[in-house]
Amino acid sequence: MDRRRRFACAPQGAFPDGGGALALAAFARGARGGAEAALVVSALLLVANTIRLAAFARRKEIGIMRLVGASTLYIALPFLLEALVTAVVGVALAAGALVAFEQFVVIERYSGFTVFPLVDWADLAYAVGVVGIAGPVITLVPTLLLTRKYVKV
Repeated sequence: MDRRRRFACAPQGAFPDGGGALALAAFARGARGGAEAALVVSALLLVANTIRLAAFARRKEIGIMRLVGASTLYIALPFLLEALVTAVVGVALAAGALVAFEQFVVIERYSGFTVFPLVDWADLAYAVGVVGIAGPVITLVPTLLLTRKYVKV
């Protein structure tokens, strides 16, 4: 395969041996991993702060529940249900946005684009499945852990 054909979108002579392109791809992979880690940590911190603020806002109700002898599960259940509903709504919004982007941008606008393979419906279904599992897990695990910390019986 001719080099000009392989790097059709690059300026003439930009990647004569491909070494620069490989180094750039390796850097991009490392940067992506760092960005993923930062986003996961920020999501966990956001959930933790939300649980702490919710427990603080409901401290009088929690105190009354403690006085009448409510169990830890009974006190923590509203927090867990609130987190679960929020996660399900977030997953539904993310899945809807992905499906809309696939239909209106990828299929309708770039269907004739042949430089690299586009995302198809199978890839989209996989992404929605990952979001559908990771969203509630990333929301419920900190909720379970922090609810026990802030809602003590």
